[in-house]
Amino acid sequence: MKKILFILLSLAGMSAMTLSAKSKTVLSLKNGSTVYGELVEMVVGEHVTMLLSDGSQWVYDMDEVLKIEDLAKSGLQVGKACDSGVKKGYRGFVEADYTLGVGKTKEDKVGFSTTHGYQFNPHFFLGGGLGANYYFQDSSNGTFVMFADFRYDLFDRKFTPFFDFKGGYAIGDVEGAYLSPTIGCRMGLGKNFAMNFGLGYTLQRSFETTVDEYYPIYGSMHGFTTRISFEF
Repeated sequence: MKKILFILLSLAGMSAMTLSAKSKTVLSLKNGSTVYGELVEMVVGEHVTMLLSDGSQWVYDMDEVLKIEDLAKSGLQVGKACDSGVKKGYRGFVEADYTLGVGKTKEDKVGFSTTHGYQFNPHFFLGGGLGANYYFQDSSNGTFVMFADFRYDLFDRKFTPFFDFKGGYAIGDVEGAYLSPTIGCRMGLGKNFAMNFGLGYTLQRSFETTVDEYYPIYGSMHGFTTRISFEF
């Protein structure tokens, strides 16, 4: 009986030593987690299987995986290279924009807004915000805007193109529907902090349509918009 017990303990010790020797893979996940173990299987575009030090196996979809590397080469600094990428969870913006009016009205404006919402994965964001716009012409000085905001970031990297669409309603000197699509580039500056630069088009409808000899107000005011925002 003692011999059997000794053999079993010896085999367990050898297994632990073998597992420790093989545990040379670092798996970095997009949610910020790091997994250390042995790479058992990797199916490109589908999944990766890791054998952990406790003997359990875990399977991760490739969509969850940020990076796979050798432990000796990682220097235990896994994931720091992508700290500037978009993270799942709360995401907020503070933004300034300038619109060059075109068409009949040619109403230039400057705007400020803040947006808050949820990042569902490295690409899709959905939120809402409030903004204030000031029109330089005397016909309509200012509006407050409430809007929903949808955003798609193309890559999970420090630099990525993005598409953003805001849609809502304005009240004040001009009242009506508000639409503003934007394309641009995000530059990550650190964990949960970035700058965004964009070009877009803004359409502001007005329900009050009058014609004055000096200050005509038409059914819509629109123009090309440049944007800069800080993300946190």
